[in-house]
Amino acid sequence: MKKLYRLLALSIMLWTVLLPSEASAMLPQVLYEADLRFVDAREATGYYVDMNSAVVSRDTISAKVAIILADENKILLYTMYFNPAKKNYSFDSVQMFSYDEKKPLGFTRLNAGPFNISPGSPIEGIIDYIHRPDKSDLM
Repeated sequence: MKKLYRLLALSIMLWTVLLPSEASAMLPQVLYEADLRFVDAREATGYYVDMNSAVVSRDTISAKVAIILADENKILLYTMYFNPAKKNYSFDSVQMFSYDEKKPLGFTRLNAGPFNISPGSPIEGIIDYIHRPDKSDLM
């Protein structure tokens, strides 16, 4: 879990790699077209999965995962890969937005992982939700 928090802190620091203005104008569309479903919350951080992006294959799951840092007014939209059989996950990239205005703040290619999935973690909850999307959003 400490690795996840370190990675989140790193991704926030990397937001200084700003997007070109043409890409910035289009990026919020990613948020507006997403079917974000609430999965978990820990203190001032909310975890959501975009069910429009979730793809389940034989061994892996890919999906966009939004982590909302309410106390920092930020949305981190990660492209992630999960391997439930190996109990690990990795990050491909992160798009950063302000929460209140949905204004693009940056994009970073991460290619980080694999990291172990901790039992009871938000990551485990995301995988469970993808497998059972009919589960209530009100946990």
